[in-house]
Amino acid sequence: MRLASLLAAAMLSVPLLTAAAQAHKFLVVPRGDAAKAAPITVEAQAAHVFMQSEETEKAENVRVELLTAGGKKTALALAPSDASKALEGKVDGPVAAPAWLVGHRLPEIWSSTTEGVLYGDRAALEAQGKTVRSVGRYEKFAKTAFVPGGDADFWTTPLGQTLEIVPQASPAGLTAGETLTVLVLLDGKPVPQAEVGLSYDGYTKEEDTYKQMLHTDAAGKVALPLDTPGLWLARVAVTRPVKDGKGVDEEQLRSTLVFPVK
Repeated sequence: MRLASLLAAAMLSVPLLTAAAQAHKFLVVPRGDAAKAAPITVEAQAAHVFMQSEETEKAENVRVELLTAGGKKTALALAPSDASKALEGKVDGPVAAPAWLVGHRLPEIWSSTTEGVLYGDRAALEAQGKTVRSVGRYEKFAKTAFVPGGDADFWTTPLGQTLEIVPQASPAGLTAGETLTVLVLLDGKPVPQAEVGLSYDGYTKEEDTYKQMLHTDAAGKVALPLDTPGLWLARVAVTRPVKDGKGVDEEQLRSTLVFPVK
């Protein structure tokens, strides 16, 4: 798709983001100190409230990797946990800086029907006697600054996710009162006027509520104001029409970035 057409589709999707925001956020969250030798538990969460997983994703549809300097990738074996309502994996510590946790919730087909949003495509649901209004393909991406530090190039280099939030500086040493500029990319191209939700752990227990809603500029960038210590979340969503001949009407993409602030 030509850049002009791509950006036009992205901008047209912005009015849909408020309704689409009701989908679960896909997050990759460490539960432990990466500097310690003991294994660190990592949760792949599906959450409406930041850091509180509400349902367990299908393990076969989720990939989580530890990405370290030099491009080394280590896939995490994931298993469901009743206690956390998340998929859990282990990372052997200690982990040297810098390191990303990178997550991918593979595409799933969900359909809007007269009985609500149901898992499955048009053919499968109509075979069950359901009335299908529209069909969406949902795909989610996550990045978490696991061990900040190291060369800034490690953090500012895109990883190639279809929808990605890319820091424009290293997250190492971020303190309350500072800002972090990020770039939103769709298929590797900047997305102007993308709506970015910003919050931090403990800000609210209200579902799908953010401290601030911000928008990227014409170059796809936005400065995130960080006014308190904690674990912060930036989240973006893009919806675009699909013409793939497989009965899918729209593609709904989600991406999160999680990073610490001292």
